[in-house]
Amino acid sequence: MLAGRVPFEADSTLTVLHMQIHTTPPPVPGISPKVQAVIDRALLKNPAERFQTTRELANEYSRSIGLGRQVPTIVEQKPVVSVPIDAPAQSGPGTEPEPAIKPAPVPALKPTVKPEPPPKSEPAPKAEPVPKAEPAIKPEPLPKPARSRSGLPILLFSVIGLSILALAGYFLFFRNARPTPPVSTATVSVEAPSPVASPLASEPPSLPPAESMVPVPADTYKVGRDVADNIHGAAQSVTLPAFYIDQFQVTNQDFQKFTAEWQIPSGQENFPVMGVTWKQADAYCKSLNKRLPSEVEWEASGRGSGENPPLYPWGPDSAPQGNLPNNPYEVGTQSVNRSPFDVYDMIGNVYEWVAEPYYASVEAGKRLLRGVRASVPEDLTFRVQVTPENTNYTQYASFRCAASDVR
Repeated sequence: MLAGRVPFEADSTLTVLHMQIHTTPPPVPGISPKVQAVIDRALLKNPAERFQTTRELANEYSRSIGLGRQVPTIVEQKPVVSVPIDAPAQSGPGTEPEPAIKPAPVPALKPTVKPEPPPKSEPAPKAEPVPKAEPAIKPEPLPKPARSRSGLPILLFSVIGLSILALAGYFLFFRNARPTPPVSTATVSVEAPSPVASPLASEPPSLPPAESMVPVPADTYKVGRDVADNIHGAAQSVTLPAFYIDQFQVTNQDFQKFTAEWQIPSGQENFPVMGVTWKQADAYCKSLNKRLPSEVEWEASGRGSGENPPLYPWGPDSAPQGNLPNNPYEVGTQSVNRSPFDVYDMIGNVYEWVAEPYYASVEAGKRLLRGVRASVPEDLTFRVQVTPENTNYTQYASFRCAASDVR
């Protein structure tokens, strides 16, 4: 409810169920780290590590938004003025008792019905209800501020708890209706968040680890080239914030940890995964709390910074010092094929999916591939828009992930 979307999205139900069991939900945009820490603890996979009572959850949430045990009331109650009541005059037979208090005339709010006299048999008349515009006869007790304030977090998280129970019920029903193959936790590469003493930790546990990622500093980068056409971007400058990118392409072994359905060709465990769709690549990165790199991030990672960055990872010349294999090869094994930021195999191995385009928008129904194979004599500005049916490119489509920050 806070994020406005479900935590996990993927092409298949099996993938979503796998992510529900093993993957840390991504952070909710726009909330403070303290509130995020409370949400993260409430969503931990191990029930023993979550909040054990709604009161504990409500108290931590209250502290995360700056509410302590003693909280001043937001809306101050106006003081009620007590009006002394005079003793009513003794009523006799045939006489109408006079009201104890004569209210000041208020034309706009004057009651339209005159109060009827009480029965004669009663010794003393009961005071009629006073209109809202008139002073109160008796001061009403003030509502207790603590009840109205402390109930809000409990109500909020009760609703969240019911939503979680509904989701768990759906999962159990679906699992019984359509059995899915068992998934071994030993094949999952996502790190489980370690228990912390307090959920209000300064570092959100949802950030991906820095392992196998390289930093790209904030800078103004030159991208594109002077001679532009429909498969190359025009030369221009773009300012980027700092980010991180995978040093190597995702391998077959990595991708099989994400989905057990993936079949690894014999002897190619450390070869780049090929033939994956853009949606599969996007789901894989999200499962690790990462994302696909944007088009300009990908090119800047391969060319480096400076006024005239090279068009190739190894320098300005098209031919590297040493021949690259003509077919896809094991990632990270060609030391010459690395960028100034130490990112490997950005061209000369397989194509790579990227996210947001920079040079021009992508046509409807198409996605963007960057990088080239060794058999294609192109540089790092090469870009191609493809449909899922274009197997000339998609059969060699791979990817790597990026992140705005890491832990």
